[in-house]
Amino acid sequence: MMAQPLLLLTLILKPTSTYDSLLPAPNHANMSSEAIVAIERQIGASLRQIEQLKVEITSISDSVIQLRRERNALVPIHRCPTEILVLIFRLVPALPHHAILFVCRRWYEVSVGSPSLWRHIDMADWESKIFTLAARYATHGLESLALRDLAVAVRRSGRQLFLDALQRLQSLSIRGQPRAMRILWKNGTSASAPRLRALSLVNAAEDPADEIDSDTEQGLTDCSISIPPMPVLESLTMKFVSIGGTCWETLKSSPLRVLNLQSCYPLAMNTLLGVLRHLTMLQRLRLHTAVTFEHTAELDADKVVRLPHLRDVSLGDEATILLQLLPRIHIPSSARLELSMPYAVCKLDHVLALRPFLDRRLRDEPLPGAIDTLRLGRRSEDYDIHLEICSDSEQVPSFSFLCTPGNDERTMVDALLETIVLPTCVHLDAVSLYNRPIFVDALVAHVTPPTHISFYPEATTSRREEVFIRALCAASEKLRALNKITLHVQLPGVDTWASFLPRLGELLRAVRAAHGGSGLPQLEVRCPPEFGQVGDFVAAVRRQVGEDGELVAKIYSVL
Repeated sequence: MMAQPLLLLTLILKPTSTYDSLLPAPNHANMSSEAIVAIERQIGASLRQIEQLKVEITSISDSVIQLRRERNALVPIHRCPTEILVLIFRLVPALPHHAILFVCRRWYEVSVGSPSLWRHIDMADWESKIFTLAARYATHGLESLALRDLAVAVRRSGRQLFLDALQRLQSLSIRGQPRAMRILWKNGTSASAPRLRALSLVNAAEDPADEIDSDTEQGLTDCSISIPPMPVLESLTMKFVSIGGTCWETLKSSPLRVLNLQSCYPLAMNTLLGVLRHLTMLQRLRLHTAVTFEHTAELDADKVVRLPHLRDVSLGDEATILLQLLPRIHIPSSARLELSMPYAVCKLDHVLALRPFLDRRLRDEPLPGAIDTLRLGRRSEDYDIHLEICSDSEQVPSFSFLCTPGNDERTMVDALLETIVLPTCVHLDAVSLYNRPIFVDALVAHVTPPTHISFYPEATTSRREEVFIRALCAASEKLRALNKITLHVQLPGVDTWASFLPRLGELLRAVRAAHGGSGLPQLEVRCPPEFGQVGDFVAAVRRQVGEDGELVAKIYSVL
């Protein structure tokens, strides 16, 4: 079979002089002159094609030689140490572990011979094949599992693989559709997770629905599951997920250090307090869930839950729930506290009801660090007001309050600022200004005369800063102590915050007038490392505030 192609190749590559001996001699006697000319033309065309093929073969040969040189210049894959390959495989985000098996023999040997590659699995959705391979190639079994978007209903055989894996799992994170999660945890209480230390369960369908699943007779977004006993669990996060009373009882014996519950309703307060009472090692507590308190009369009011190791507490609910919850949990004075009302507006009555607790928390008990900063934090779609008090040296807030004002905005804001603003807060950190004259007027009225103000100018925030700066300039007594202004420049390009520069000049002139023409403030410009136009920005500031910066004592930049 190979003879014919070889013969053809030989005919093509032979010199032109040999073709006459291979071709049959034409019978010129029986052929006309036109036929002879046609045959000669065909032979000429064939010879030209042969010459063109020779040129192409030469070009391909040169390319092959060049590719071989480049290949030889690279480190061959078989020379790369196995440890390096394993690190590369593990650093590739969301790499399907079975995909590297079939690249080459070398990668196959590295994959099946490296148990660490199969101890930590990160998948978008359920794949039984991965569990089978992990059980085969991981020496001591699967240690961590992450399902980023569980959508398929896992079959019985797959559920058994999952329950078997729980025996050795140390970390488990699942985010998925409620029906798929309910099916996966169908026999959760009969399983065992003796080594699990971190568990995160997130229901991807966050909006409640009235539709009922005909198979389970549950709401389509309902994610009520049963989890197994976890005697060494240290971190638990649940979002839009609920567990039964039996599961809450099993958590009492877990050495939890981090508890994060978001929208895990229904959750009775007596159940919550009963669990917290046993979590004496808890360090971080985040409760943003609806707590029912119909049976709070049965609770012992004098029996306060004490969590001596708490360092970070975040409570988010309606004011009525917070008023029921706060007296029953003793929060150490050294712990950072955040209070928020994500599902309801904050009214004057709510602030007045919380004031005794806030006064005791902020004024009577010693706060961690030297509290000298009032920060107007970033607003979100759930909150309009975000207030923080912290130490300028640490930047971590000691206390945060997030809310959305109701109809009595002015009186509520007055009461809130009067309660939260401390006399020691001489640094006003305006990360995000609330663009409402009512709030701005109340802020200027209640803020301690600042010695330092920080701005974060952007093109989209120029209107907010304009309202605040004009209100501040109108209250000249608030500017007499001001000796430093910091600009945190987040985006490159002078044009991005050029609209802020006139407001800055207006503020500096008001400060000079408040100081009687002397005692000018320092102007500090802070830029991220990738920002390469510090000089241009400082020059633009100088042009706005005056040549040579006569409106400020010193302009300096910090990267």
